[in-house]
Amino acid sequence: MNTIRRSVINIVVVNQRCLRFTSTNTIKDSEEGNNVKSWKEIPGPSTLPIIGQLHNFLPGGSLYGRFDEKLPGYLYETYGPIVRLEGNFGSPPMIFLYDAEPAMHIFRNENILPLRPGFQSLEYFRKTYNKKSDAVESTGLLTEHEEAWKKFRSAVNPVMLQPKTIKLYTGILAEVADDMISRMKNLRNKDNIIESELNMEMNLWSLESIGLVALGRRLNCFDPNLPEDSPVKELIKVVHEIFYCMDKLDFQPSLWRYFSTPAFKRAMKHYEDQIRLSEYFIEMAIKELKEEKKYQNGEKGILEKLLEIDQKVAVIMASDMLLAGVDTTATTIIALLYLLANNPEKQKKLRNEIMTAKDKRPYLRACIKESLRLLPVVGGNFRQTTKDYDVLGYRIPKKMFVVVANQYMSQMEKYYPKPHEFIPERWIVDKNDPLYYGNTHPFVHTPFGYGVRSCIEMAIKELKEEKKYQNGEKGILEKLLEIDQKVAVIMASDMLLAGVDTTATTIIALLYLLANNPEKQKKLRNEIMTAKDKRPYLRACIKESLRLLPVVGGNFRQTTKDYDVLGYRIPKKMFVVVANQYMSQMEKYYPKPHEFIPERWIVDKNDPLYYGNTHPFVHTPFGYGVRSCIGRRIAELEIETFAAKLIQNFDVRWFGPPIKVRATTLNYFVGPYNFIFNNV
Repeated sequence: MNTIRRSVINIVVVNQRCLRFTSTNTIKDSEEGNNVKSWKEIPGPSTLPIIGQLHNFLPGGSLYGRFDEKLPGYLYETYGPIVRLEGNFGSPPMIFLYDAEPAMHIFRNENILPLRPGFQSLEYFRKTYNKKSDAVESTGLLTEHEEAWKKFRSAVNPVMLQPKTIKLYTGILAEVADDMISRMKNLRNKDNIIESELNMEMNLWSLESIGLVALGRRLNCFDPNLPEDSPVKELIKVVHEIFYCMDKLDFQPSLWRYFSTPAFKRAMKHYEDQIRLSEYFIEMAIKELKEEKKYQNGEKGILEKLLEIDQKVAVIMASDMLLAGVDTTATTIIALLYLLANNPEKQKKLRNEIMTAKDKRPYLRACIKESLRLLPVVGGNFRQTTKDYDVLGYRIPKKMFVVVANQYMSQMEKYYPKPHEFIPERWIVDKNDPLYYGNTHPFVHTPFGYGVRSCIEMAIKELKEEKKYQNGEKGILEKLLEIDQKVAVIMASDMLLAGVDTTATTIIALLYLLANNPEKQKKLRNEIMTAKDKRPYLRACIKESLRLLPVVGGNFRQTTKDYDVLGYRIPKKMFVVVANQYMSQMEKYYPKPHEFIPERWIVDKNDPLYYGNTHPFVHTPFGYGVRSCIGRRIAELEIETFAAKLIQNFDVRWFGPPIKVRATTLNYFVGPYNFIFNNV
């Protein structure tokens, strides 16, 4: 099927270009007559006739074997604040920028319908390879753009983004967290080490959480007799493979746009499996809804709410939640555990807050934020420009791909004091404190994206780690079913795709940082034990974790107009990538950028560590603007709820060498996971 295709398929336009963001000087909308250079003059690896920069990716080339977490640093250190990578085999070129100011300018000056590139192979699968009819139908937030995206987003926003709606899920997420804590206690050996693969355990927790919120039902992920070929474990494995294939097909040189490569065939098979498995869970949920088998207190899930709006939207959204919400959440939890295990004083502080505070837990939120700063799930934010811009002396044309290197910027000293330290306090200290996160540019750290294209699961991702279903709130699927059944199904599918790995990775990152910063962990525990409602230090820890170990490395856009950036003209329709992960670890953005210092998010503004001293576009873990992560609130709820339970029950430690990161479409942690989970 579709063995041979033309070199230019409907989702890839030859004239589209791609650009990565990260440094600043002169940034403005492009004007004729400006003394700026063409984007083609931007520094980058050497170019040869016909093959362009392809030789750099071959054995012996400067970029061979560098498609990992070290690539952003290599490009910045070798070529400076703005770097050009030519496209290969039909893929658009990219330009990397390492400064927050140009990112902010482009993201804030885009059209009301910003273009976020990426997921080209998934878009091809949904719109061409797997198309069921000639009818024009929405394929979901992950793959739609412009008016089609706006219509879909407008349908799901009331269900996915209203804080009061998301808070209603705290009770059931706390129940899932309690069940997971019991499971972890039983999995420990005599040395309090979990010998089974921790990433799979975190993915099981993440899928159970996102399934409950998206579909309104438990998926029985914690069944001790769960077979390896069960739909639950099969979905988790498929999601892992999908993100791996996306990295190979969408971001590395590949011939799949010309003919069916082995990697392309594997990707199409994985996409088919993801649809099949998501539809299996969604159909079961809809069947139960029709039979009126709801929660004990009758609260609707997201699927049910969306089904009331539009059935197609509900199914797509549920599928995407299952895709995007498993790996991301699990990775976030692992990162948080790692940071807390290595910062026992922070872990203790967090535990104290969890033990005493029932509702507000500022230190818990601070720990999550700090975890997302240090170990984000993704390294930056993407956009496709909708007009021309002049950035850092270069003209960036319309329709260029822009990637903001948020992860890199978040670890720059100029943005965050002690940027490599896990300091959750930076998210909650007084504004006068040098650590105060508000001192940095707001675009340095955006782990859930920015604006209308931000992650719609953000609200649930943080709450996954905090509390309880108090009144049986409807699941998202149920709520969307009331609006539109198609929307509900699409949204549920995407939640299953995007909401598992991301959250799990965030938790692992947070745990890792806390384990390696015991004083931070102690501080967090104190807050958790004593604070009932607000937990600023918890949120600070999460923010700091997302700064140091984000799930994704940056943000993407396709320009909608011309820009002049750093002395170069970036044309319309150029791909821009903001290298947020790299910028977040630059000394110029964050003091002590490689240290886990949650305090930077809560200290007074006068403190040198204060996060607000850095550029706001350095750290944007959930993206920016209307295309930021629609699941942000969901993700935050998941992470805060579970993180609080973990620190309340365990004194987390880390032994052995530092954790290894494998950078693909998402940032993954590679075992062994040397955590020790001692009872408190």
